[in-house]
Amino acid sequence: MLGWKIMVTNQNIPQVGNIKKAKLTDQIFDTIKELILTEQWPAGYKLPSEPELANQLGVSRMSLRMALQKLQTLGLIEVQVGNGTYVKEISVSTYFEEIGSLLTHMASLQDILELRIALEGIGIRLAVQRHSPEQMEQLKRCLHNFHEAVLQYDREKIAKADADFHECIIEMSGNKLLTMIYRLCSKTFLDYFKVTTTTTKILPPDYDFSDELHMRIYKALEKGDNEEANRVCIETIEHSTLSWGHNNSGEAK
Repeated sequence: MLGWKIMVTNQNIPQVGNIKKAKLTDQIFDTIKELILTEQWPAGYKLPSEPELANQLGVSRMSLRMALQKLQTLGLIEVQVGNGTYVKEISVSTYFEEIGSLLTHMASLQDILELRIALEGIGIRLAVQRHSPEQMEQLKRCLHNFHEAVLQYDREKIAKADADFHECIIEMSGNKLLTMIYRLCSKTFLDYFKVTTTTTKILPPDYDFSDELHMRIYKALEKGDNEEANRVCIETIEHSTLSWGHNNSGEAK
């Protein structure tokens, strides 16, 4: 019996030790990450040497090294051999573009349609309630840019202006997490819209109708008409997305 009990104890001890070690590494990681994200350690800042930093934090060099490896993997710091460790300049847009490219290759047309309706449906309902006069002015400028692009029949400008218009509405929601998620997906949306506007034979009247839909969204927001804003927003998404599928299926024939 005694031998059996010792065997169980020996099995349990390493598990407890590993958990504590992992927690310590995470605490070191979180501490340094906070210093970087709050810019107490700005881009270009040289970290103290490993022994010095370990001493300041009151941790072992091994635990510190593991935390630094996680920070390096995330791209928050870089190790320059023979010169020390430095804080890297954080570029969120770079991460968004890389992930956005991955999503573009993973997503189907139906995936894009459903995701846009879900995100923008929530966004526009909040935007109706929370928008400021300054944000409405910004949206008006986006609307003007879209209208001008349609008049010029400039497909690249149309795609960019459309993306700016819809992202502006998401920002008007006042929900930071929703805005971040939308920006993460925006490259995928824009890539599909560019396919719509640059590789298919869409007639000018389709652009005119899209222009009209954007104007109706703006007016619904201006009036505070939640139901109309949501309905027209969904109609706009379906029009731009499904026209892509329709035109491509026609060309395939």
